[in-house]
Amino acid sequence: MNTISELQQRIQRLSDEQLSRRTLMRRAGLLGISVAGVTTLLTACGGDDDPTAAPAATGTTAGAPDPTATTGADAPTATVEQVAGEPKPGGTLRYGSRGFGLIPPQIDHTISTTLLQLNVYDTLISYDPEGFLAPALAESWETPDELSYVFHIREGVTFHDGAPLTAADVVFSFDRILDEETGATRRPEFARMASYEATDDFTVAVTMQEPYATFLSVLANRAATIVSSAFQGDYDREMNGTGPFTLESFEPDVQYVLVKNPDYWQPGMPYLDRVEVLAIPDDSARIAALRSGDVNFAEYIPSQFVAELDADPNFTVFSGYDIYNYIRINVNREPMTDPLVRQALNYAIDREVVIDLAFVGLGVPMTVGLIPPNDPVWYSQELDGHWSYDPDKALELLAEAGYDDPSELSFTLESSSEPNHLDSAQIIVEQWRAIGISAELQPLESAVRVDKRFSGDYTIMFDGAANPWTDPDFYSLYISSEGPVYAVGIGFSDDEIDRLLEEGRSVADVAARQAIYLELERRLLEVTPFVFINFRPQAEACAANVKGYVRVPGVGSASPQFMEWLWIDDEA
Repeated sequence: MNTISELQQRIQRLSDEQLSRRTLMRRAGLLGISVAGVTTLLTACGGDDDPTAAPAATGTTAGAPDPTATTGADAPTATVEQVAGEPKPGGTLRYGSRGFGLIPPQIDHTISTTLLQLNVYDTLISYDPEGFLAPALAESWETPDELSYVFHIREGVTFHDGAPLTAADVVFSFDRILDEETGATRRPEFARMASYEATDDFTVAVTMQEPYATFLSVLANRAATIVSSAFQGDYDREMNGTGPFTLESFEPDVQYVLVKNPDYWQPGMPYLDRVEVLAIPDDSARIAALRSGDVNFAEYIPSQFVAELDADPNFTVFSGYDIYNYIRINVNREPMTDPLVRQALNYAIDREVVIDLAFVGLGVPMTVGLIPPNDPVWYSQELDGHWSYDPDKALELLAEAGYDDPSELSFTLESSSEPNHLDSAQIIVEQWRAIGISAELQPLESAVRVDKRFSGDYTIMFDGAANPWTDPDFYSLYISSEGPVYAVGIGFSDDEIDRLLEEGRSVADVAARQAIYLELERRLLEVTPFVFINFRPQAEACAANVKGYVRVPGVGSASPQFMEWLWIDDEA
């Protein structure tokens, strides 16, 4: 098994790489070098830690699981520090949260925060600090063939109420997720299992209906947590997991308090005694709380504060481009029913201007689809640059759609009032108006926007998202006819897209899957259910004496799920 010293060395290296990248990005900005130029420099230097790089799944090929691979207990399950020094137990982390998700814990859905769910509960599989799939409650697994998985459940683990974890709890958790009355977010993915059973007290065997290349990543998702079969409480109000912290108290929209689980299955962890998560929705107030010491960790650092905090030795900033902005289009509402109109809206946007004005030049244009452009396995290089800024082409498409006078195209773009959304939305509306489109802007409260996502009660709406896993099958959540994130709400359906998604998840060979998803994205460009904008910067910051935080590649802004790694150095 890897020693603590070996893990420390890995985290030291990762931290040095993160700090070097941040310094390079800041200096490049001062020198007028673009983000694309920085990416080129990193690549030329042999760096494979680009902020949008996708992690590889378990196996021999980056991004694609080997169907015969075995992942054992020797794989790392945790990190211990971000910089040199021995982790020290004790202390309280006061976490400044944007406030979204400070709601009653709902473990079967993705509307509660990852910070809450995955610090109280565990999944069978998790991620290591480099973004590779790694053992969690399953200490190892085998895939004897492309339909079979055998999971060996970690022995000696207890739930917070003292009940022991066994294979029966895994089966019970799968049953809950598949029960329609539960309303679990991951039910469609779990429904791809043909059977599952506990073959002994600590072994679970799963057989799939057909090959499903994304299954291990699904098991690492926050809505796939393992719960106790003996627990009799209300899962929407109480929490009883196996994670590093227990939920001590909860006040909706104000705060929740996590306290150390002394019986956590990872020896010596967590280091912190307590995590107090405070709702501070105003960006300026959250930054002020960090600077004053009222909190010692803050999420959602706005772009305009990143360089300033990064230059201050009292703080450490972690950033990446794992979140993107896009515009949802209700393809079944006029005037958005014509794909030519939807394509025209894409060509009428200058994404570089949006990035420069809304994100102080920090961002990556989205010129194909939802896969980051330097995902080394799945990004469609053949389609790179498709959504270029071409106002003349936009006008041609509008004329072909019957809008010889573009002012006859009239609609209202809805957007949340959050600066990460509203600033870009204002710029885009002005760009549409510049070619004559009659576009208006309507700000929304964030809660209203969330409701509209699922009800489909919008014509065109600005939104932001992060992919739940790096395998391109994540597209199913959006554009399959049963996709809960987009398609179901508005009644979107495309037979060709459904066929390609089904084919893509059923094939194990990487090259074959790449060809399938290239075809899928070609079809996506034709159908155009979204306005594709940019991958935007996302950052967290902590006081300099808070150690152990790593922004895990591919996990990105969900990295606070690993609070067991953090510790406070009182001598720093």
